[in-house]
Amino acid sequence: MNKKIMLSGIFLALVLLSINSAFALTATNTDPTVGTPGATVNGSFILTDNVVGNNVTAISYSISNLVGVTDATKNISSTVVSFNPVSPIATLVDSTSTTVTTSVVIPNDLTLIGQTYQGTVTVNGTEGGAAITPVTFALSVVVNSPLEVQTYSTSNPLEIVGEEGQTGLTNTFILKNIGTVALSGLTLNTSALDLTDSESDAITLSFSTLSTLNAGATQTITATVNYAQDLDLDTYGGIVKVMSGTNVLDTFDLDLKVFPEICEDGITSDGDASSRSTADLDINIKEPDTGDDFKAGDSINVDVKVENDGDDDLDVVVEAILYDLDEDEEITTAESDSEEIKDGNSETFEFELEVPKSTDLDVDNRYVMFIKVYEDGDEDQNCNFDSVNLDFKRDKNDVVVDEVEAVLSTVKPGESVDIRIDIQNEGTKNQEDVYVKLINTELGINKVSTKFDLDKAGDSDDDIVKRFTVEVPTDAVEKDYLLEVAIYDDDDDVYDNGQEFVTLTVKNGGTTPVIPGNKVSLNVASNVKEIEAGAERANLHFVFTNNEASDVSGTISISTVGDWAEPILAQTVNLHPGENNLYFDLKVKDDVSEGMHSATVSVKPTEYDEQSFSFNFDVKSKEGLGLDIFSGKGSTLFWIIGDIVLIVVALFFIKAIFFGRKLNQ
Repeated sequence: MNKKIMLSGIFLALVLLSINSAFALTATNTDPTVGTPGATVNGSFILTDNVVGNNVTAISYSISNLVGVTDATKNISSTVVSFNPVSPIATLVDSTSTTVTTSVVIPNDLTLIGQTYQGTVTVNGTEGGAAITPVTFALSVVVNSPLEVQTYSTSNPLEIVGEEGQTGLTNTFILKNIGTVALSGLTLNTSALDLTDSESDAITLSFSTLSTLNAGATQTITATVNYAQDLDLDTYGGIVKVMSGTNVLDTFDLDLKVFPEICEDGITSDGDASSRSTADLDINIKEPDTGDDFKAGDSINVDVKVENDGDDDLDVVVEAILYDLDEDEEITTAESDSEEIKDGNSETFEFELEVPKSTDLDVDNRYVMFIKVYEDGDEDQNCNFDSVNLDFKRDKNDVVVDEVEAVLSTVKPGESVDIRIDIQNEGTKNQEDVYVKLINTELGINKVSTKFDLDKAGDSDDDIVKRFTVEVPTDAVEKDYLLEVAIYDDDDDVYDNGQEFVTLTVKNGGTTPVIPGNKVSLNVASNVKEIEAGAERANLHFVFTNNEASDVSGTISISTVGDWAEPILAQTVNLHPGENNLYFDLKVKDDVSEGMHSATVSVKPTEYDEQSFSFNFDVKSKEGLGLDIFSGKGSTLFWIIGDIVLIVVALFFIKAIFFGRKLNQ
């Protein structure tokens, strides 16, 4: 029995000894830093004796060759790796640690760059007379290129912008040796560049000479391009490789942009040639964004921040130009008002560019909005531009009034006039049972065409011309009349871009002969520009300016062009000299469509000729309305705020009175 217990004890001791030996030592590794060919990089690992009882002795370590992780045919020899302290370590006391520094001398071989190399470190030792289980871990070294193209990369291209036929255009970039040894025999590989158009018109490209680049040194390289005379508008170029022999040290993207003439004398600063990145007028396009969609009839918001980096205050104008690169033609333009920008300051310009309702634009073409910024009156002194790429899209259902024209713009009462309406389908879907109306309630015009079909945009039958002959009543008053043209779909709804107006002038006639001096001097202005669609009523605010020296009595009536609101019958008024603010409650039809609608204000002073004034109102959804505290619902808000202010003031005085009495008591 005692022998069995003794044998069991010996067996247990051996097991515990083997466990101690197995887990006696651990290693925590920190890989060497990233390096370049020829550099020495350092790391370390910590050895710890984790088992109480015996010290670990005769600790030795070794490493295998470091093999490329992505390309195993390349490796770093283990002979360039050293450890400090050198192997072996005589003793590591129980529960203590020691740090071993790892040094790797990366061979001066450029073929090694661009990947990670990995080897295995093996640590051996003895504890209590028995060998410990070897400790192993991976050691990695990253070898980077010793050369860097500063600022530019494959995601941030170097740009050279010019016009077809321009020569001697330049830009620069900087090469830096970030390694520890000199670099010689550097070249620029441009074999991947696209330098010709479809008709073999070419771009010539050259670079200044590359010299030996010492460790830590930089060199500025100049790229020079010449654009052929008939070179297509496009962006050429591609990836440029900086090489040493067959080794690619770095790459960057070179964009060679051929644009139409934007600045009349090219990009300038204070009268001298400049570039987009160095011009005194610095441009930051906030809207639109590259890749934004636009459609026929759209209003594109333009939001541009301009900074004056020059030494002088400048009056600056911003112009937006929508351009079709494939057709090499300008579609439309818009510009801001002139604003002064003091030197070192910036201003934000906001305006809208209206896309024509009817266009010949191709959805497959490339469109650019150029943002041109120039000194007002001195474009040749300071001018710069930038651009964003836009995509042209079409709605499914989009029939527009391409043009409407009165054959005779001026007629006499009792005469007839022909109205020509050009209609275009700008949508991607065929349209059936379309018809057009021509309306003016004052002249009793309410013409409706027969129904017709239109093919989708781009097909042979995507447009049509409709004509109406209208007779001007013999008693028509001499003035300008707005005739409304509206295109309706098969659901009797007006297309979004299917409304337009034409002015017809009636002269030399009317029920009351025009007698010099038989009119009062009167002006009418509207303070309401927008009306909420879906609202039952709109509060119209007009300013009637009586330029006479005495009061003018008479009547005022309001009639709408088209059946979008109820007319306002004649109301008797007395207009004092100067401005008279009058308000009218207009009942809006439930089914009024969004868009521009017109109304005529007629003033009939007693014993004087009637005068008429035409106004346009933009009917919008509630979300699209601007806040005008003097009109529509804004007027109600204004008076509510006013009432609240009066109540607060009254409460203030009441409190002051009673509080004062208490103090006196």
